[in-house]
Amino acid sequence: MEHTKDTIKENILHKIKENKLSMRPRAYFLLRMVLVALLGLVILLVSVFLFNLIFFSMRVSGHAHLMSYGPSGIAIFLRLFPWPLLIVDVLLLMLLEHLLRRFRFAYKQPILYFFFAILALAISVGLLIDRSSDVNDRMLRHADVNDLPGPFNNFYEGARRLPPPEFRVR
Repeated sequence: MEHTKDTIKENILHKIKENKLSMRPRAYFLLRMVLVALLGLVILLVSVFLFNLIFFSMRVSGHAHLMSYGPSGIAIFLRLFPWPLLIVDVLLLMLLEHLLRRFRFAYKQPILYFFFAILALAISVGLLIDRSSDVNDRMLRHADVNDLPGPFNNFYEGARRLPPPEFRVR
């Protein structure tokens, strides 16, 4: 083991001397770590917002109650589920997981455990925000009068989207 460390050290020093490897200051690594941490925090916040919006959308539209109607209700629920939001959120969480892999503490953990832990955190915080605060209801009232910035207005207007014509009660 000690011999391997010496060999690696010698190889690195040899590459530095031949200008094949450049040294970077400590500030570079610190700045990189801070940027990854900030980006990770932003991704986690966006993920929590998206899950919050998914839960709110299902609550306001009444789609969550379709699950109690058996297989046909589940099929309709799956058809009306806001899949684009979930797909964007899962892709963001995969990016966050990839960024966190650069840190030493993440090397030893299996990738799926880490991904599912982040997913569970985002889902639980999103659900907690939806159920324990009225922030979504206030945002929806602002969206009704077009008082929200562009993307937020579209998100909240989509929360009350009517079901397709073949599923509407006549």
